[in-house]
Amino acid sequence: MKVTSQAGFVLHSRPYKDSSAVTELFSDEYGRIGLVIRGARRKNSRTRLAVTPLQELLLAWVGRGELYTLTDVEQKTLLPRITGKRLASAFYINELLMRLLHRNDPHRGLYTVYRTTLLLLSDGSQDLNHILRLFEKRLLDELGYGLVLESTVDTNE
Repeated sequence: MKVTSQAGFVLHSRPYKDSSAVTELFSDEYGRIGLVIRGARRKNSRTRLAVTPLQELLLAWVGRGELYTLTDVEQKTLLPRITGKRLASAFYINELLMRLLHRNDPHRGLYTVYRTTLLLLSDGSQDLNHILRLFEKRLLDELGYGLVLESTVDTNE
């Protein structure tokens, strides 16, 4: 499979061999995918950008199976910087996506929700707990475990 100009966010990255990295990416059309990024840990590497979390990137990759090889990367949108508790919350959201999404299972609606949530976290004007609960609810809806909040169990009202 050869993919070009695909929008995505880095969820997690870990070292691989001498100068490479294995990165988990959340993309618009392909869902969560695994990428090998050769030379990502070299100082002046162009692919170093592909291990930066919480930034929207345009990526290209080739391969088959569950682990692909990155061929190109560039910044799509420069999102405002997230700091403090909001940064920890953003990594919490990444961890949820890592644990709950299967590889190569697209969730286009969830991609938009994720991007919007990162923007809300960077904005700082809304309540942090509200932002997180809203994301969690939408994630559960997308995965088919949505909550029915129209009535209570006891009174059915």
